[in-house]
Amino acid sequence: MSAPVRYRANPREIPVAWLGGCLLLVAIGVVSFFVGLSSDPRAAWLAYQSNFVFFATLSQAGVVLGSALIIVGARWAGPVRHVAEALAAWVPISLVLAVIGYFGHEVIFANWIHGAPPGKEAWLNLPRVYATDLGVMGLMTVLTLVYLKASFRPALREAAESAPRARGL
Repeated sequence: MSAPVRYRANPREIPVAWLGGCLLLVAIGVVSFFVGLSSDPRAAWLAYQSNFVFFATLSQAGVVLGSALIIVGARWAGPVRHVAEALAAWVPISLVLAVIGYFGHEVIFANWIHGAPPGKEAWLNLPRVYATDLGVMGLMTVLTLVYLKASFRPALREAAESAPRARGL
């Protein structure tokens, strides 16, 4: 049986140009969303919702893939697992975006918000839907963060030994 693989974290600063470029793109996206809200709110909220669902699902899928690789004992998949787990950085952001999505509920849930189909009134009401969605997403966010902390702990321990700014992670 082979020895367990040791992963070393190599902490370094984020390049200022990359950080600035990413922040610029985020700002352009936010401004574009508000411009879209002012010109065509329905299209803006539907685009928001479809992108939210896609990226929230993608980020959680990374955690599921990483977990599956651990469960089956795939020792070959260390770097692949860490790339999949890196997608999970978006999970807490997805929770915040889900809260923001509440403000578009008139458009996002237009097919039932003003009258649920007969027999579904107890299930399809706005407070219950959002409480359930946010509760499940909050629980998944907590579980994801706990999993990631346990998964990256060995690498973070070595990073803390080699870089003082990584202490406490």
